[in-house]
Amino acid sequence: MSDNNEFNFDENKFTFCGKVDIFSVEAVNNLQLVCAIASEHGFRGISTTLDKLPILTKELKKDSLSDKTIKANCVLDYPYGNMSLDVRNFAINSAKQNGATGIEITLPLSHIAEKSMVKINTDLECVSNTCKKLGLDLKYIFDCENRHMDDIIKNKLAKMLHLNNIDSLIVKTSYDNVSDSIMAIRYFKSKTQCKIKAFVPASTGDDIAQYTKAGAESIMLCWIDAPRLIYEYEILIENET
Repeated sequence: MSDNNEFNFDENKFTFCGKVDIFSVEAVNNLQLVCAIASEHGFRGISTTLDKLPILTKELKKDSLSDKTIKANCVLDYPYGNMSLDVRNFAINSAKQNGATGIEITLPLSHIAEKSMVKINTDLECVSNTCKKLGLDLKYIFDCENRHMDDIIKNKLAKMLHLNNIDSLIVKTSYDNVSDSIMAIRYFKSKTQCKIKAFVPASTGDDIAQYTKAGAESIMLCWIDAPRLIYEYEILIENET
């Protein structure tokens, strides 16, 4: 783990750090380290699951981090979006009570499989209204690998996002092929008015550069790899200029 701390960022020089969220869904015993990494490198937020959220928010309240503006994002109903709408709303309220500042929730894949646009719109409307009432930032997670999500469904979803005033979207892929992930980012960037956060594979700084050029305003990275990848990305951008 020590390798992650060898990159000393100059906040005046490396500006993309403030557009990076790191995720930690398995590292319960390492959340203190995750928070320290986010603080050291100026990362924007940390995303974790509801069961680990109380531990995360407790860490962020400690004196050493209390002056930071690290956001606590709660990932809900991932990866399939199988929970009922009532349970989804309950989970959003629970996340708020446990200190979340943002919600990252999966669009129900069963609704997509059924091609039920009424159910999809109902979910978008209800979830967005709940988050708005609670003062929570909302990002929907769209899994671009879903075989049921054809261009017709995607176009209808884009319109529904606009109608429900949802302005942030997480484009998620696990494609091994970076070019496929770039195509997914470009598609949703061109079809929606949303700010795009890319939740996609990245093994080098060049991968991140390609995603940002495709239209991603921010990116979500594994907490272990984030310092190295962002360091590589910032050096790459500096050399290009």
